[in-house]
Amino acid sequence: MSNITQQRNNLIKEIKKLEEFIMEMERDTDRDASIVMKAYEKRLQLFEEYTNLEFEYPIEKFELYIIRQIEKNLQIEINHVKDFDKDTKAYYSNNKDGIVDLVIKDSNFSTIPEEICELRSLKKLALINNKIKFFPESFVNLVFLKELNLNMNLIEQLPEFFSEFTYLKKIILSNNKLSFLPKSFFTLKALSQLHLNNNKLQTIPDTISGLINLSTLSLNDNRLKELPSTISDLRNLYFLDLRNNLLTSIPIPLVDIEDLAFIGIDNNPIARKEDLIYLINIKNKELIHSED
Repeated sequence: MSNITQQRNNLIKEIKKLEEFIMEMERDTDRDASIVMKAYEKRLQLFEEYTNLEFEYPIEKFELYIIRQIEKNLQIEINHVKDFDKDTKAYYSNNKDGIVDLVIKDSNFSTIPEEICELRSLKKLALINNKIKFFPESFVNLVFLKELNLNMNLIEQLPEFFSEFTYLKKIILSNNKLSFLPKSFFTLKALSQLHLNNNKLQTIPDTISGLINLSTLSLNDNRLKELPSTISDLRNLYFLDLRNNLLTSIPIPLVDIEDLAFIGIDNNPIARKEDLIYLINIKNKELIHSED
């Protein structure tokens, strides 16, 4: 066995062992976040050593490709973090271009840390059940985001610069404290899923028609009294949840959306019963509503 092959086998064993350690640490809710960060950093170091080897057999070039893809698509999940310590900050700083998928749950951040806002290669970001109230200006750096999940935070308003996130396909802002949405928010032409349930929204701007590729819209458990007629311009809409609002009528043009298959309107004080009857009779529409 050649020296290079031996090095390769040793590195693979070490990487596998480290992967097992990382998986075990990720399952431990009481783990020290700095230890996990060091393990991630060690993993990247091993990947780099692996890719620097000169292989003897062409087939091993495929393994090299796989390793590089893993390195480029690093996914990290952290729970119960009070603050980023020195090692964690250094890790993010050294891997700005390597992290594409980041999940942080059940932590105490009131805003999105600057270290995260510098991860310009991020494609998916989930900051769930934290205490985030606002967005720093540097958040605009994350223009390549495709999925953003900020479920269960304390966000009251969205910044105007949301219009810069032209790659976003899925946004989850459920269980926050949003009372209005800026018009610039509705310029995201790539957006296909928008979840805004359980907020304090009272109105939806007529500019919602700008979300031309929207297929899923969750607005249940808000304070909506009416919907703009322009909502019928969402020609790709498939799922619309309006349950538990203050709606007294339903825009009839909704029935003109050919792809719309599910409409949730339960627990709304709809005055015109004929509106319900009209929707119920629409072919291929499933209406979720109460009988009383």
